[in-house]
Amino acid sequence: MGAKFPSLEYEENYALLYLQLGEAVYLHQPDSALVYFERSAKSCEQLLQKTKSETKNIKSIYANACNNTGYISKMQGDIPKALSCFTAAEKIFLEI
Repeated sequence: MGAKFPSLEYEENYALLYLQLGEAVYLHQPDSALVYFERSAKSCEQLLQKTKSETKNIKSIYANACNNTGYISKMQGDIPKALSCFTAAEKIFLEI
């Protein structure tokens, strides 16, 4: 029997988990946190492309992941990336 694809809810949980992992380590391991936030954002982007009905929860996770990526980027001195992430987060938060 072939492999089953995870449900959208399962994928949404991964996006949330990456976000939470990043939030747990950002003070002591900002590089690791950045990877987790970027994975969360990418997961949300993929979920939003797959679903016709965009859920508020996915958008909320996405906006927080973008905002947190911006925060870490600012801490690391990458101001253009930080500004881009903050702008994306603001746009998503306004849609919610």
